[in-house]
This record gives sequence, structure tokens and C-alpha cells, in this order.
Amino acid sequence: MKRLPPEYAVKLEVNLKRKISPYLTDALNRSQLYVDIADSYEACSSFVSLIDDFLSRDTMLADQAEAFLTDLDVHLLEHLAYHMESLRRLIPDALDSFDYKGSNSN
Repeated sequence: MKRLPPEYAVKLEVNLKRKISPYLTDALNRSQLYVDIADSYEACSSFVSLIDDFLSRDTMLADQAEAFLTDLDVHLLEHLAYHMESLRRLIPDALDSFDYKGSNSN
């Protein structure tokens, strides 16, 4: 499974914050919002890679199928679930922040 380099996640966080932070409250800008988005992106990218690698195999042994399901559990169900729980709280607050600060549709 191909993983994104760690510096990619950091760059993603910085770019997200640069583009979104002017519209959010200070509390949201100090929150885990950007980390959660970047890590969710990384988990989803790993998931796509995991599926592609799995489907590209001509033959499949039981231990390979088990390893696939274990990786799926760790990379998607556990890792992504952690960030989704946080984002479920942060995204509504972020959307409310637009009402609070006023949005510029230009």
C-alpha cells in the first residue's frame, strides 16, 4: 500500500488553513480541524491504494485476504472514524462561523 509522505500532510494542512482561516473563528483556527481534514485525506488515499493493490493481484491466499481486511480495519475504520468523529463537531461550528463573520461570495 502506497502512503503519502508526511510532509504532504503538513503542506495540505498549511494550504487548507491559508484558504479557510480568514472565514473561521480563532477557536476553530486553533482546533484540530485542519489536522482532521488532512488526516482524513491521507486515510482515504491509503484506502484507495489498498483497494487498488488488492485488486491488482492475480491470485489471493487466505492470509493475504486477511491482511487486506486488517489493513482496511486499521486505515479506514479506526483512523478515519477517529477524525470523522472530530469533524462531526467541528464542521457545523465552521459553517456557523460563516454566519458569524459574514461570508464573501466573490
